[in-house]
Amino acid sequence: LEKEIIKVGGKDVFKTLTALNEKYKEGSITKQELQQLQDLQQINCINNRIDNISKSVCLLSNLTRLVVSNNLLSEIPPYINQLKNLKHLFLNDNKLKYVPPECFELKHLEVLNLRNNEIALLPDNIHQSKQLRYIDLSCNILYSLPDTIGKLSKLTDLYLHDNELVSLPKSLGNISSLNILNLNDNYLKLLPKFKYQLKEVLCNNNFIHKFPNVNTSVLYLKNNHITSFSIKKINYFTKVDLSHNYIKIIPKSIKYLKHVYILNLSYNNIQKISREMNLINNIKYLVLHDNSIKKILKIYDTSKITHLNLSNNNLTHLPSYFQNLKLSVLELSNNKFEYIPPYVFNIKTLTTLKMNNNKITYISDDISKLTFLKILEVNNNRIMYVSNSISKMICLEVILLDRNNLSCFPDITNTNIRVLSVSYNNLKYLPHNNNMEQLHASYNKIIELNLNQIPYIKLLDVSHNEISTIHSINNQSELSFLSIHHNHIT
Repeated sequence: LEKEIIKVGGKDVFKTLTALNEKYKEGSITKQELQQLQDLQQINCINNRIDNISKSVCLLSNLTRLVVSNNLLSEIPPYINQLKNLKHLFLNDNKLKYVPPECFELKHLEVLNLRNNEIALLPDNIHQSKQLRYIDLSCNILYSLPDTIGKLSKLTDLYLHDNELVSLPKSLGNISSLNILNLNDNYLKLLPKFKYQLKEVLCNNNFIHKFPNVNTSVLYLKNNHITSFSIKKINYFTKVDLSHNYIKIIPKSIKYLKHVYILNLSYNNIQKISREMNLINNIKYLVLHDNSIKKILKIYDTSKITHLNLSNNNLTHLPSYFQNLKLSVLELSNNKFEYIPPYVFNIKTLTTLKMNNNKITYISDDISKLTFLKILEVNNNRIMYVSNSISKMICLEVILLDRNNLSCFPDITNTNIRVLSVSYNNLKYLPHNNNMEQLHASYNKIIELNLNQIPYIKLLDVSHNEISTIHSINNQSELSFLSIHHNHIT
């Protein structure tokens, strides 16, 4: 207790405990001396160099909370069971390798935190602490759990992530009170059948090959070995993450996802979006990037999707019904589009459009139909022409046009564009704008720089150009970053 000394009733607890401990060893401790600390209910010795729990601490019969986190403990003493009223025990971030059975003779224990130790096994009598509702055993080296854990009828939160678990006892699925189960980063191939509804099941980064029989609101199965899945007719899923698996086909049972509003199927091998997607009308975030999608069958006009990510697929066009969707964000980067699909221009609610890394050659006049568009990303295309109608887009704030074939840029003087990136093009003159704060225009053919034309600029990169003349640099009170290296300035 070098950094924290706890005081109760004006008495120095550390000194008192030390003295009592010495007398305990000698066998000369009196009831009167022990009575000095009988009212003590909480001890917090976090972040010290304690390497053992003193016997005198375990004589404090009214202690309800003991925190010895982030110390040097290598064992839990068997006399811990003398703390008959203990409810909260925090021994996380130590060097514990073993949990003695006596630890679970604490009848009133509700919260047990043993996170970040070196524990490989738990004793079979874990169920004797019947009041346990919160257990954190994450970041250990557990490879199995005792079957008796299923008898903890009040357990609500169980954290087992970052261990070496290869299987789970079937009894785990019998805990009716369980709400949150975190199994991320283990070696699990199968989950037990859960009889009762949970709130969250997190099982990312395992070796699960079969979609689990679990009724939960949130289900995360990212980065497993799932090749197919089926949804039960009655379910309560609201968030489902099946990204980074080996799924090829969206099943017909997908229509039973009546409550889901976030569905992530990215990084799979899906080739088409099936008609059954029509029936999950409450979905708002649909993530399908990094698949092999070539075809999109009809999504109902009544769909509630606001964020749709179809990047990194094999799309060349979009069907006409897209114009009736009420999307806010549409991501189509890394596909095979040669132009912005015309139906996109009729999505009146669109605020963000991302079409980086395609084969687009121009931006047509129809772009101005997107009256609420704020962000336009079309980096790394083949764009040679941007329509002047872009100047009519009063909501547009960010345009990213790096790595294209632009030799000129439309007049955007009086627009609300704050960020413009046009690096790696063929521009000779910088665009003018009265509101721009950031302008990235490196690797072009710009010959002069007039800062009066961008009066509120804060960040300006015009490196690697052909600039020989700079005007009005002294009047730039807002400018905080200027890069002009690799030019022709003398």
